[in-house]
Amino acid sequence: EWDPATNSFLSVGDIGLGSIFKEPINKKLRGAVQLIRKRRGDELNFYFEDGAGTLYFFGYKRNVLQFYSNDKELMAEFQKLDEKKRRIEEKKGFLNISQASKGKAMRFINEF
Repeated sequence: EWDPATNSFLSVGDIGLGSIFKEPINKKLRGAVQLIRKRRGDELNFYFEDGAGTLYFFGYKRNVLQFYSNDKELMAEFQKLDEKKRRIEEKKGFLNISQASKGKAMRFINEF
């Protein structure tokens, strides 16, 4: 639904997750999705939790996808990635993938 206070579309509750890459998940997970309309470009933030206490946060703005999880092993693997593997180049542009701060992720998550 539209939230005029934040100038965004917001959905909170169960989020259906079909698969990640080719790994089938087929579950509904608690989470939130927010699409913020801005003059300089839209922003997309979302998070979900897996029911076992693991959180996943993603934020996208101007060709940068930020990611955070409280899964320490996953974050350690992400931090090992070479910077070149964190940038995806396509004919129409690029996408940089970086680690979001815990504070940024938790500010978004704690709103819900």
